[in-house]
Formats: sequence, structure tokens, C-alpha cells
Amino acid sequence: MANRSGQFKIEYFEPIKEIISADGKFLYKLDIELEQLDVVPQEDYFEGTPINLFTSTVKSLEESYLIESCNSLEKFVSCIVRPKTEGSFLEKLSINFQGTELVSIKYSDSFEQTVELNFEKPLWSAFDEKDLVLLVPEGIDVVYH
Repeated sequence: MANRSGQFKIEYFEPIKEIISADGKFLYKLDIELEQLDVVPQEDYFEGTPINLFTSTVKSLEESYLIESCNSLEKFVSCIVRPKTEGSFLEKLSINFQGTELVSIKYSDSFEQTVELNFEKPLWSAFDEKDLVLLVPEGIDVVYH
């Protein structure tokens, strides 16, 4: 879940159970196995990262990224997007749509790694912001950075 005010919540189940959440001011990373919650100021933490695509305003995205090309493939439209600033963590993004639905994002980063995020059955409907609340189990250590 994500909204354009910088709030989001992602739950990972494998290979480790982890929840990453942000409230617009702080990033919260809950590692159940380590029994630890890391709290980091959000400020510019996501600038130049893939989560920025979901939490930034359209104006901010237009200021940060350049659409290099868009090509129609068999069932998809694939757009190549690059950051406008040099030295960005993200070097090149390939954003793929089927109709109007986002199906995948593939990116190369400054560490020469390639990551692909595939979206199955995404829901674009509004959600209750209370669903973004991170419930921290009792006994978890909290570490502020």
C-alpha cells in the first residue's frame, strides 16, 4: 500500500518476515526474526529509489525523471525512464504496463545490480489510512537512527 503523501506499507514473507512502513516523517523497518524495529528519518531517504515512484507527487516525479522512450510490445507497453540527476542510485528503469495496469518495474542501480519487481493483481482502489499503521509486537527492541 502506498499513497502520494509519502506513506506506505510493504510486508515481506520470504525469505524473511519483514514489514517496512513509512508515515511521511519516519521509515519503520520491523524484522520479526531479529525482534527489532529500526526507525529512520524519512526526509530524502527514498529519493532516487523505486518506492519514490509510488510515494512522490506527479510534479516531483516530473522534476526527477526523464522518459527516454516507450515501446509497444506484444501485450505490453515498456517505458525506459532515467533520473535527471547524475550519480543517482537508480540508473535506468524499465516500467511495463499491460493496458493501464502496472505489471513490472525492472531497474539497474549504481552497484551494477538489476532488480525486477513483478506485480500480480494490484489494487488501485482507495484504502483506509489506518491500514498503514504498523503494529509492533511486545518485546521488540526499537533502534532510532
